[in-house]
Amino acid sequence: MKLYKSLTVATIGAIVAGYEILGSALPGQAVIISTGVVPSPLVITPGLGQVGNVDVSTGVFTPFITNGENFSELAFNDFGKLFGITTSGELYSISQSQGSYTLIGKGEYNDVTLGLGFDKNNRLYATGLGLSSIPPITATPDGNFYSVNQSTGSASLIAKVPNLPSISDIIFNPKNNQFLAISSIVGGGDSTLFSLDLNGAATEIGKIGFSDVYGMAFENGTLYAYTNDGRQLIINQTTGAGVFDKKVTGLTGEIFAAASSISETKSVPEPTSLVGTIVAIFIGWLMKHKQKDSQSA
Repeated sequence: MKLYKSLTVATIGAIVAGYEILGSALPGQAVIISTGVVPSPLVITPGLGQVGNVDVSTGVFTPFITNGENFSELAFNDFGKLFGITTSGELYSISQSQGSYTLIGKGEYNDVTLGLGFDKNNRLYATGLGLSSIPPITATPDGNFYSVNQSTGSASLIAKVPNLPSISDIIFNPKNNQFLAISSIVGGGDSTLFSLDLNGAATEIGKIGFSDVYGMAFENGTLYAYTNDGRQLIINQTTGAGVFDKKVTGLTGEIFAAASSISETKSVPEPTSLVGTIVAIFIGWLMKHKQKDSQSA
């Protein structure tokens, strides 16, 4: 009877653990995007921004902020806190549970800020368009790479990034201690995927094959990207090539940004292997107890 009870407890424990692991492995809503309304080129309507979850398995967008700030980029820190930045360099903290956002501060960029991301050491970085935000507005063939104080919003230029203008998004990959960066020229040709070192050195990976790609996010190790007109792409991190996955539904504007936690860069085991692990643990436990019983007999 004692063995039966122990067996029952162990079985239930294994099943519960298995469901918890499987639950974390199933497609969810770890991807966050922001949208805005752009009635004419380069003009963003204030107060019509949205931030919400995208279920990558269905493409359904569910906002938790509506009629809000227009965030040009989003980023998660290691503690699951969400941040957003505007094109003028205003840094905000965003509450998903309350559907609200709070201004932290404004950095002195003298630039149009488009990218935002944390590295594995929880340091915050931003990228600039390479386009002066102070008249006279002049374009350069280079982008800018900044470090950002997440407590005050102040920014410091790390380096100019030669031949990488309009860095529309960055996302950190802890596997190689680099950012992935997308260069997208408004109304231009194919967007391009780059690797971006923490010192600002960039290396071209390849053309994505789609224009106006403004957001990237990981989900269980898969790199997704989003075009401003609402297409969800899957990106090959080795070649940069993108393939159309599905259309995002539920949008009321254009996609400006995407974000995901650093943990999402890691792929999860297949459910079958998880079940196999649970069974192996259980069999090992059972054999151990059988040995104890035979020794005591």
